[in-house]
Amino acid sequence: MAVREGAPGRIDSLFGEGAREMAQPAVSGHSYPALEAWQRELREGKRTRATYDALWRAACTEANAREFESIPGLHQRLMSDARKIIKQALREQNR
Repeated sequence: MAVREGAPGRIDSLFGEGAREMAQPAVSGHSYPALEAWQRELREGKRTRATYDALWRAACTEANAREFESIPGLHQRLMSDARKIIKQALREQNR
């Protein structure tokens, strides 16, 4: 099976005005914006499970973070990694 690289759209268009906010740490509670955006796009038919891009990588990282909520240090590191993935994607598309 071929791997399809690239997002159906730009990262900032996926999240609207919230793209830059998503790259920032959550103030309180646990939220998983990349995972929620990925799931929403699947439901809406905008992507398939075989679309491997920055959103997919960030969503997977957030899913791992969710699994490790009981280990705060690991959870925080994984969430930081997910934000870095989104920040890098934003930098690359704004070149």
